Amino acid sequence: MLTYKEARKIVKEMKKKFKSSSLFGQEKDKSFESSLGAIYQTFDGKDVYPTIQEKAATLLYFIVKNHSFVDGNKRIAAALFICFLHKNGILHRKNGTSRIDNNSLVALTLMIAISKPSEKDAMISVRKTNLKDVLLIKLDAFEDHRGWYLEIYNKKIFHENGIDVKFVQDDISVSHKHVLRGIHGDSETWNLISCLYGKFYLVVVNNNPEAKDYLAWQSFVLSEHNRNQVLVPPNYGNGHLVLSDVAIFHYKQNTYYNPKGQFTILWNDPKCKIWWPVKNPILSKRDEYGKFVD
Repeated sequence: MLTYKEARKIVKEMKKKFKSSSLFGQEKDKSFESSLGAIYQTFDGKDVYPTIQEKAATLLYFIVKNHSFVDGNKRIAAALFICFLHKNGILHRKNGTSRIDNNSLVALTLMIAISKPSEKDAMISVRKTNLKDVLLIKLDAFEDHRGWYLEIYNKKIFHENGIDVKFVQDDISVSHKHVLRGIHGDSETWNLISCLYGKFYLVVVNNNPEAKDYLAWQSFVLSEHNRNQVLVPPNYGNGHLVLSDVAIFHYKQNTYYNPKGQFTILWNDPKCKIWWPVKNPILSKRDEYGKFVD
C-alpha cells in the first residue's frame, strides 16, 4: 500500500533532485490524499479496483485530472505510477526489463491530461465518505463552445467502478431557495442523488440503530457545476436545503416508492446535531412536525 506520507516523501525527493520551483508539489487542496485513498476503496466488501494494474492506472488518472498541485501534476503522477508498480513487484519482468518505457509513460500521461469524457469509457471517480457505503461520485462533462454534455448514469461504467445497484425509478423535485426537504429514507432503497440545476446542501444520516455510527451524518454540496453525485444506501436518511434561487434535485432508486416503509428524521433533531446553512428553512408539514429520533 502506498501511503500519503510515503507519496509526500517521493514528491519532496523529486523537488530536491530536479531543483524545482517552490510551487512544485505544493498541494492546492485535499484531492491528492483523496486520490491515494480512492484506489483502495471497497464497495459491498469488494475492492472497487481489484487488481494492482487497475489501482496504478487509476492513481495516474486521478492525480493528472484532479490538478492537486500548483505545479508538477503530470511529473508527480508519472513518478508515483512507477513507484506504485515497483512497490507491488510488477514494474519489471523476470529478465529485469521494465514493463513500461519512459516514452510510453510520457505518452500515456499526456493522453490522460488532454482526454475528454467521450474518449474514455469511465471518466468518473468514486470516493469513500465518512459514512459506511455512502459514496461520493464525481462526473466529468464534455464541454465546447455550445455548452456542455454530461452522462449522469451508465450501467456499464458504474459496474466497472464496483456499483451494481439495479435502479427502477427516477424522481425529480424542484424547490426554491431555503426550502428544506427531508430527512427521509427507508430500510430497502438505494438512492443515487444528483443536482441537475442550481445548488443544494445535502445531508445524509445513518438511521440504523444497530450500527456503531448510528445518527452519524455527513454533508455535501451538489451543484450543476461541480457535477457531484452521492450514492445513499438503505437505512440512511437524506435531506437537502436549496442554496440557489431554484434547484432541481434528481435521484434514482432501486425500489418503487412505498410511503408505508418511509421514516422521517426531524431536520433539527438535537440528538443528530446537524449543522444547516440557514436557521429557519421552508418546510412541509411532514418535515416540520416529524417525530424526533427515539
